[in-house]
Amino acid sequence: MQQAQLKTVNKLQLPAQLYPMCVKASPFKPDTVAIGFGENFGLKGRGCLMVDGEIIEFQDCCFDLAFADRETVMVASGDGFIHLYGRDPLSGRLKHLNRSVAGHAKECVSIDTNHDNLIISGGWDGAVLLFNASGRLVSTRSRVHNTSYRVTMHPSDKEIFASSGGDGKVVLHDSRINSSTSVINHTGHMDILTIDWNKY
Repeated sequence: MQQAQLKTVNKLQLPAQLYPMCVKASPFKPDTVAIGFGENFGLKGRGCLMVDGEIIEFQDCCFDLAFADRETVMVASGDGFIHLYGRDPLSGRLKHLNRSVAGHAKECVSIDTNHDNLIISGGWDGAVLLFNASGRLVSTRSRVHNTSYRVTMHPSDKEIFASSGGDGKVVLHDSRINSSTSVINHTGHMDILTIDWNKY
């Protein structure tokens, strides 16, 4: 059996006193990687976004991120907002696109999209929010969890997503129905910090 050969493509200089909170590869450009950072693990302090080695800093933690399209990154921020960043068409530099989506009363800690018509977010306020592609709030699922930690879209069904939280529950949602479709309770009432789908 032949072993796969790994090679280092780039070595990144990480920002001082900031900790990586999330890493995502672009589904549109295989060679593009974005990393979100936060000071004090997101409890207090600043953050930044790094895309292909270029850094843009801001006042709150970058808890999570998702690629909206080939050039736009959505950031789940410690201020409760979703902020959009992209490349300036003239300079090619990373910049804030002057578009932010409000929603969470506390930190927005998770974000995902079906790359078609739905953006979902979860926050420390326990809510799971659904936005259309233009950023308009279309549904609020209040207090799904006592604290929402992760939201993730189904890999093949663009209307189904899941959320997990500090109450030990994984909740399955259908965006066409304004309530959860299934709840899986973890015995022991432990926080469920992250979830993912079986891609196959």
